[in-house]
Amino acid sequence: MMSSSMVSPPGSSVFKAFFFTPTFSPEDGASCVHTHVCLCTPESVTPHAPPLLYDLRGDPGEARPLTPRSQPDLHMDLYLDVYLDL
Repeated sequence: MMSSSMVSPPGSSVFKAFFFTPTFSPEDGASCVHTHVCLCTPESVTPHAPPLLYDLRGDPGEARPLTPRSQPDLHMDLYLDVYLDL
């Protein structure tokens, strides 16, 4: 579980959210070798609900997603800002 100290100070954060990510081929890879480009068809992506959320200032390598359990306020703000505007 992440502590709030692992998130950048208020007002200085830059967040990135992934609502879906490519399904890589091969599965243990980091690219879409078989097509040379990752496709955005339903069969070619993995949806994330809640989205993967990263603090790019505190975690520029996107190694530690901020989860609803570790950062419930951030996920609630994302929900209110994004999902209610649809």
